[in-house]
Amino acid sequence: MEIFKAIRTLINISLLFTVGLVHSQDQASITNTCAYKLSFVSELDPIEINRMHSWTIHIETLTGIPVEGAAITLEGGMPEHDHGLPTSPRMTAELGSGDYRIEGIRFHMSGVWEITATIIIDDTHNLCVIPLEL
Repeated sequence: MEIFKAIRTLINISLLFTVGLVHSQDQASITNTCAYKLSFVSELDPIEINRMHSWTIHIETLTGIPVEGAAITLEGGMPEHDHGLPTSPRMTAELGSGDYRIEGIRFHMSGVWEITATIIIDDTHNLCVIPLEL
């Protein structure tokens, strides 16, 4: 399927809905855009339902510079079914050159998913949504 070819070739993800959350002392302000371009490669090609796997996520600035020194959290769900991922993926390694390893990903059904990557650098939190259809 085309989606699996796109994942394998490390495409830039079109950000379906993005919001950046910037913390400033006790207050938080919301911006309207994600400050980064994200792409990913799954260790499974194609991604299989009910199989644990990991991703390598690549992060660049909007001008194409690889982002290093970030912490990443991943959450996700199926908006049409109002439920989340059955696992709690976590970043396990910064691989260099803007690449990060995320382990513990499993999808338990096919359909439309939204994966929210929170990119944390210093005190700045950016929420970037990755649309995915399995």
